[in-house]
Amino acid sequence: MTHDEIRRTVVENVAEATQVEVAECDPEARFFVELGGDSLDILDLGFRLNKAFGREIGLSQALTTNGLELDDDKRLTVESYRDFAKRAPYLGLAPLPNGTTPPTLQDLVTVDAIVRLVEHRLAASG
Repeated sequence: MTHDEIRRTVVENVAEATQVEVAECDPEARFFVELGGDSLDILDLGFRLNKAFGREIGLSQALTTNGLELDDDKRLTVESYRDFAKRAPYLGLAPLPNGTTPPTLQDLVTVDAIVRLVEHRLAASG
């Protein structure tokens, strides 16, 4: 599949899972914020993507915070952010400038991040 075909398939499935219009699913739209997705929607999206691509994408597993330390505001700690960036290179997380508070995981899950994850998983599975 081409990048455009993968993007189109992901966007259509994100729109269906979050019950928004396809036009709202721009690359930087955050799944849990602008699109209003929740934990059930991400599970639904994972099932939809597995079916659409005919293989296990592992969306929920890729986005888990298991083993990562969170602060009281449910934000990744600086060390956990670095670990997550290494574990999920397809997200393209930039190094944090000194003194910057790491984001929540919900802030990192954009439509474009989901597309990159799918591309990564498809390339890895041949």
